[in-house]
Amino acid sequence: MRIELSDEDSAIQSWAKSFAEQVAAPEFENHQRQKISIELLKKLSEEKFHVCLVPESQGGLGLSSSQFALVIQELAKVCASTSITLAVTNMIADVLRRQAS
Repeated sequence: MRIELSDEDSAIQSWAKSFAEQVAAPEFENHQRQKISIELLKKLSEEKFHVCLVPESQGGLGLSSSQFALVIQELAKVCASTSITLAVTNMIADVLRRQAS
């Protein structure tokens, strides 16, 4: 089954791919030998990768589940462990947001 992406979905996928390849890839290479660097975590935070599922009205990106999957997929192509870290962080942020409502 082939799924066609909307223009918005494609833009989100391109944003994540660009970040992964241009900004994060050099950091990911260092990460293979060490822990995730604070600098990379700051860059990910600046782009709001940690709050993809949180609504924009609450300071997040307000992505749908399928858009979030595209983001995680693009990051995983460069570094699986960092994409998992962000997936867990987003899951926790989403649970906290729902419980606070």
